Amino acid sequence: MSAPPTGKVVLVSGCPGCGKTSLSAVLAKREALGFHLVSDHYYEFVAHKIDPTKPESRAQNEAIMRALAASSAELARSGYAVFLDGVIGPWMLPEYRPFLAELPTHYVVLEAPEPDALRRVRERDGPGLSPIVRHMHRQFADLGPFAGHAVASPEGALDAVADEVATRLAAGELALDWSRI
Repeated sequence: MSAPPTGKVVLVSGCPGCGKTSLSAVLAKREALGFHLVSDHYYEFVAHKIDPTKPESRAQNEAIMRALAASSAELARSGYAVFLDGVIGPWMLPEYRPFLAELPTHYVVLEAPEPDALRRVRERDGPGLSPIVRHMHRQFADLGPFAGHAVASPEGALDAVADEVATRLAAGELALDWSRI
C-alpha cells in the first residue's frame, strides 16, 4: 500500500477581526482535499481558560499551539491542504516547528487597520473584546523577518485577498523558512 500524497499546512494569522476565518474557509473550499481548522475552537474546550493575551496564559497557549500543530501535521500527511486560522504570531512559530518542519508549511499574516478589526469583532462578539483586539493589533505591528508574509485585508475584498494569497502560495512566496525560527 502506498502512502497518500503529502498535503500542506497554511497558517493564516493576524489580529482578531482581520478576516482569518473567512479567508481560510474560502481557500479550503478551493482545494480538492481542503480542511479548515479553526484554532478558536480549541480554546473553547479549556475548562478554566486564561485570557490568551495575559502573561500567565503562556503554558495554556503553547499547549494549544502544539495540539493544533499536531492536528495539522496529521491531516497534511494524509494529503489534506490544511488552512489553520488563528492568532499565531511569529513568537509562537517555535511551537509549530517540531510538528511541521518536514511538511510544506506556509505563513500568511493578514493585516487590517485597527478600526476595521475593532468594528468586525464588535459586530461579531460585542465590545468586550476591544482591549484584546487593540493588544493583538500592536503585537502584529512589527513582523520583523516575516514582513514578507503580510497580506492586506481590506474590508469587502475577500475574493481579491483569496486570489492574492492563492497566487502567492503557488509561487512559494509564503513558504516558511524553518531555519529562521
